[in-house]
Amino acid sequence: MMRCVLLFLAVLVVAALRGAETEWRELVTAGSAWTLTFDLEVERYPDGGRGLWDDRSPMTLLRLSGGTDRCALILRLDRKRIQLALPGFKPEPSVTGGAVIDPGTPVAVRLDCDGRVLRLWVNNRLTARLEPGRPFGSWKQLRTGSDLKERRPLAGKVANLNWRAGVVPAGVPGAALPVNLPLDHGYPALQCEKEALHPFIDQLHVIAAAVPWFSAEPRDLLLHGYPNMYGFRLAVYRFLGLSPEGLPVYDAGTTVSELPGSHFQAELLPGGAFRLWARGTNSLFGPQALILLENRGKPGKPEFSDPVEVRIGGKTLRQALDGAGESGFFFGDLDGDGVTDLIAAKCHEPAEGPWPLGEKPWTGRETRYLGRDKGYDVRGRWLGRERVTELLWARGGSVGRGRAEFAAFRPVWFRKPGVPFTWKSGESERALALWRDSDGGRFLLHTGSVDELLAFRFSFQDGEPVMAEPIPFLAAGPEMAETYFALKLNVVDLDGDGRPELLADGNPGKIAVMRGGRAGDFREAGCAVMRGGSLAGETLVSPWRTDLDGDGRPDLLLADASGFLTFWPGTADPLVYGAPVRFTSAGKELHVQAGYSGSIQGPNEKRWGYLKVTAGDWDGDGRQELLTGDIEGRLRLYRVAAAPAALGEAREFTLNGRPFRAAWRSRPAVIGREFGYGGEPRAALLLVDWDGDAAVGIPAAVGGVDFKRVEKLRYRDGGVLRMCGVSGQWGRTAMTVADWDGDGRWDILAGSPNGCNAFIMGRKIPTKATVFFLRNTGSNAAPVFERPEPLAGADGALLNFGVHNATPCPTDLDGDGRPDLLVGAEDGKVYYFKRNQLKD
Repeated sequence: MMRCVLLFLAVLVVAALRGAETEWRELVTAGSAWTLTFDLEVERYPDGGRGLWDDRSPMTLLRLSGGTDRCALILRLDRKRIQLALPGFKPEPSVTGGAVIDPGTPVAVRLDCDGRVLRLWVNNRLTARLEPGRPFGSWKQLRTGSDLKERRPLAGKVANLNWRAGVVPAGVPGAALPVNLPLDHGYPALQCEKEALHPFIDQLHVIAAAVPWFSAEPRDLLLHGYPNMYGFRLAVYRFLGLSPEGLPVYDAGTTVSELPGSHFQAELLPGGAFRLWARGTNSLFGPQALILLENRGKPGKPEFSDPVEVRIGGKTLRQALDGAGESGFFFGDLDGDGVTDLIAAKCHEPAEGPWPLGEKPWTGRETRYLGRDKGYDVRGRWLGRERVTELLWARGGSVGRGRAEFAAFRPVWFRKPGVPFTWKSGESERALALWRDSDGGRFLLHTGSVDELLAFRFSFQDGEPVMAEPIPFLAAGPEMAETYFALKLNVVDLDGDGRPELLADGNPGKIAVMRGGRAGDFREAGCAVMRGGSLAGETLVSPWRTDLDGDGRPDLLLADASGFLTFWPGTADPLVYGAPVRFTSAGKELHVQAGYSGSIQGPNEKRWGYLKVTAGDWDGDGRQELLTGDIEGRLRLYRVAAAPAALGEAREFTLNGRPFRAAWRSRPAVIGREFGYGGEPRAALLLVDWDGDAAVGIPAAVGGVDFKRVEKLRYRDGGVLRMCGVSGQWGRTAMTVADWDGDGRWDILAGSPNGCNAFIMGRKIPTKATVFFLRNTGSNAAPVFERPEPLAGADGALLNFGVHNATPCPTDLDGDGRPDLLVGAEDGKVYYFKRNQLKD
């Protein structure tokens, strides 16, 4: 239903909301109490409930506006949940309820306000609460069924809309939340063979809790990634045993729906029971709170009660931290009294922000101190500011039976009382855990500085916790090789030998496994593995499909954000691949990393490589060579040496004998010799040049890596093919060559992150990371291109892969002679589209 109605004050207590009136009257006055109720039924979600943001999603339920303070109130459907937002408030607050609204299921919705606090109810269950910190302004217009300019219309209906003065009694609380709903990807993803073991990777920046979900031992994983990234889901993974290498093996996971919270931690209780601590995401308390979820189910079948807000000294978490942010937390017995305490990292943000001299990289405007060749001083030091986290603890109090109360925060000291425990680094993420050595020594484990893991032996002096000088938890030193940006550490005895292992999550999407006996002598044993399920790399992946081993079945090459390149052998099914192996170059594992100063986004990205891969016959000998781009914009050529995953030494491209660099994080593509680019019978290289434009590098010699010239490509109107933005939106685009329209001329498919779309199109488009088609209307030797068209599904919806990545690979999956499409996404997976699934 799409109509605009006016709120007007009637004599009656209940004033029904009617159609548009000729006279507008103010109804909701500042500080007044009111209740709005309506019935809602959703027919369908245009984005499948995946959380996309375009002209159709998230669907709008209603919008209150027209007030004197120019603020608005919006109810919309995000990821099948009702989100309450207040655009116009500074900063703009929003909260998403925990109740899932399924298509075809009618629900009763109530929104009430006491003047300062908004509360959202679904079927008489409180699902969200929003308190912006000041009284609300006034509104006099209510629009239902769409946002402004008829955008994001509701596919469904809002009925029985009523306004009531005052706050209506809450009614009865809802039932416990259901869990374990079926797995649901958006687009279909390539799979690994059913029994094949491969690295456990699921989503960008995973946050994992070891839980006794299916058995009495806490070996299963409850896990999610960053909520606004493509592929996000909360899922539980069943522990299946150990691999031949002694690493934990998990299934492909089951999505958990309607469980509020994020950043979960399980606390084991007597008798095999457990409860969950979490941030208050998707709960009525909001993500800046901590919550307790009591488990009322049975072993193997958990069932959780409504969340209880954690109170510290009678205050909310945000109040207890004096408005600062929380960068990590851990619930455990710190003081040894048998009662659960709370340890939290309070984050002090730099006053002008973390970026150089207060600039921001993603405004769409050129910046003075950020971007290509910028960000570092004359001595190579980063110009940005660092964050400082401070460790606090709260002694345990009353937990259970609807209460989660702790004493007020007190400082954790370093070396001696009076010296605060602080850690200064660029990132804010902190993973915390308590560790006890076999000799009884007690340690606090603490991560920071991107990839460091330190152990602090501690004691209590006059009732205050004092941390000693740290030691590296790992024998090899403080840096973890397998992961970085960890947010949770889990102490778990995986093999039942009485000596627990340590699991660490992190940005690459995998789970690192560490083994040892005492703090300081642990080693990294590898990472958790998955049996079957979707194949994946370490996020922001770049796929290429070609028969590299010569067995007649195309294989998959997969480059990732961590800078690795993996080989996935093909099978008889083009959508299924065997277990992967990593590529080597000149006998060493191929691994590209930025180091301290290799990223324009600062040393926080020292562990990233943003490797992208393509393949083609570069030298005309009939065999495939591999070509890569990376975080520094360096283009490299590799020849297959022996086994398909064994490459020769890298050869870096130059221009007239001088170093050459393309735009950072971009991917080149081979223009085959059969196309005769420039009238020469040799392969050339399509690339994004340093300016951010599509260009072609022409080698001085066949198969060589020295370009004799690099020339920009043009549109029919003479304009250059702009492939990215400026500053933080520079580079990133992945290009490939294919005769997409079947006219015999090579065209371009370009995969763009969200921030580059407007620069490529010359205007904003209603999607995020996506793939563009640039039609060649010239010739193979002298191409000229039409303006780009974003690819869409057969239903007309533009492809949408979230924020960072949509790297295309055209390939014939069904043998019909037409190129189909693979797309590498930010969650590390590769999604496929048969040609009939795409709009012509």
